[in-house]
Amino acid sequence: MKLSPSPSPIPSPSVSAVAVKIEFVSPIPGTRISIDTGSQDPEKTITLQWTMAPLGKEFRTVLKDDRGEELFDKNMVITTDKMSADVKLERPGMYDWEVRCVDCGESKGSVARTRFYLEPEYQAIETLPPLVGGKTTTSNAYNSDQKGFAVTLRWKPYPHSKKYIVRIAKSATSKKALLEKTVENALYVFNKDKIFTGKVFYSVRSILSSGFIVRSDVQPFIFSFLPPQLVIPEYGAVVSRSEMSTLVTWQKTNFTESYEIEVATDKEFNNVVLKKKIVENFFVLDLPPPGKYYWHVRSMSKKTSSPFSNTNELNVKL
Repeated sequence: MKLSPSPSPIPSPSVSAVAVKIEFVSPIPGTRISIDTGSQDPEKTITLQWTMAPLGKEFRTVLKDDRGEELFDKNMVITTDKMSADVKLERPGMYDWEVRCVDCGESKGSVARTRFYLEPEYQAIETLPPLVGGKTTTSNAYNSDQKGFAVTLRWKPYPHSKKYIVRIAKSATSKKALLEKTVENALYVFNKDKIFTGKVFYSVRSILSSGFIVRSDVQPFIFSFLPPQLVIPEYGAVVSRSEMSTLVTWQKTNFTESYEIEVATDKEFNNVVLKKKIVENFFVLDLPPPGKYYWHVRSMSKKTSSPFSNTNELNVKL
């Protein structure tokens, strides 16, 4: 018996290649995004947007954080070329985004990948006006309720913060801090025992458990140690030598231990005829010989003194 040859096996059908196109629209590949300024929640909700073709195919979209944790993983048969999905990002760092055509075989472009980055730092701590001696003031101008010189930097508590880092520097852009302290409450008190005069810049930040760093804007703190304002005698006053003396007064200033008065025969105070430290804000001046005189006063503390006040003219007549 003659054997006939076996029939050839029928080849398995293969998935035909199709033209696949995947394009990431938002976030733009490689972009760096951040939490909105003023946000009271350390998170960022974004909308993933992408386009795909061809229609009718099944695509899988996956988003992972830099620890490999999946935030979004969904398969869908697309009926429109424009797709979107809202995702909440709760940690800073790099995010990997992949879109894959599941049933497109080995078609070119069937897988697309991109990355974007969520910045760790954002501005949301709101500072409050600093207090000096318990009052909102920027100078030693007199206030009868002023108590002490303690400077209190304040800010509104941030809902997710347990500790704050306060930084004080000479300028808004200085890399070197004059002082940096960690505190648990939403305030920091400094300069309790001495007068500060001048200008510094301060900021507050907090490192959250999620890895975000929330901060305030850099704020200036200015305190001027001012001279007193002269009261009497007024500028150009005329007094008689026969009165023997005259009362000289000026307004008080806060944080002041004493005052210094100078009397001279010239406006430049090159020829000073009287120089005296006084605790009170008045002085009984023994009248000098007839002539034209000038006087001014400055405020003094332990380590700081103000500039001299404006100058008043005093005319002594026979």
